[in-house]
Amino acid sequence: MIRPLVVWCVCAATLCGLLGVAFGKGDPQAPAFTAGLGIGLGALGCLVANLFRNTRAGKMSGSSRYVIAGLLIGTVAGGAGGGASPLGKTLIEVLNPTLPLQDFQLAFGIIGGSLLGATLGTVIGALVERVHCGD
Repeated sequence: MIRPLVVWCVCAATLCGLLGVAFGKGDPQAPAFTAGLGIGLGALGCLVANLFRNTRAGKMSGSSRYVIAGLLIGTVAGGAGGGASPLGKTLIEVLNPTLPLQDFQLAFGIIGGSLLGATLGTVIGALVERVHCGD
């Protein structure tokens, strides 16, 4: 249990720390904050993965095509919808109001829409798989 927890936390902290360096605009506290956030998210991900693995639904089968398809379709559709909607403006206003809208609105919209679409697509794919496979 300890080794997967360390792997999840280190990977998440590294990724989030790099995002803090990229988007921190020279602030030395940004990578530390985002790496700490990554450690928390990594621990949560490890916990959820271990809880899911210990259930009947956690047994991986070849019939998870619906979940993967839902993830991919949701990511693409969410990215397209997020780029075309005012989601980027809303995310900038919430996360960092000092960023210029004309430079970052599209990127934030696509990233936020992709994350929301991937989450919703995966949930819908899992529901469809559960109904279709009869579990």
